[in-house]
Amino acid sequence: MEFQSNYSYFIESLSKDNVFFKQLLSMDCASKKPPLLLLNRKLYPNILFRLSYYFFNSSFPFLSYIPYLLNELIYGVTISPRTKISGGFFLPHPHGVIIGAKFIGENVIIFQNVTIGASKLDLSSDFSRRPVIENNVTIYPCAGIYGHLTIRSNSVVPSNHVVTKDFPPLS
Repeated sequence: MEFQSNYSYFIESLSKDNVFFKQLLSMDCASKKPPLLLLNRKLYPNILFRLSYYFFNSSFPFLSYIPYLLNELIYGVTISPRTKISGGFFLPHPHGVIIGAKFIGENVIIFQNVTIGASKLDLSSDFSRRPVIENNVTIYPCAGIYGHLTIRSNSVVPSNHVVTKDFPPLS
């Protein structure tokens, strides 16, 4: 039963990432043709994270570190396999992104060199100290979000900002 629910979540989250695919197709780039779309580097960090999350919540959690390490080595993207990310997650420039959030909602866009995690050294991976990012949030380059806080729905975190307190909705 656990395997089926994890598999269902994996397939459901990938299918909800159709926002991601629509954004890729709407871009003015050479990869608009479906075979070339598979070569787009923006596709694979998301898939590797989904695999890592799937394995972490399956009967074989040790396998989660294979896609996790591939993501880190190839793309420079570090996303904790414990982080639950809803559909529509999009990394337009997947470089230097570190995510250790408790939860990330639907249709979140995170640009390059963003760090999301605990405000203090946390070797125990206590997710009660981690940020929560709600739906329809955009986080621009070089932003830092640290500590137990919530970025509310429909918010925008500007470039080069450090957030250590709750972010109100529509801000």
